[in-house]
Amino acid sequence: MVKSQNNKIILALVQRKT
Repeated sequence: MVKSQNNKIILALVQRKT
C-alpha cells in the first residue's frame, strides 16, 4: 500500500501552503 507515501506528500503540501 502507498498510504504512508500519500500521507507524507499531503503533509508536505500542507506545510508548504502554511
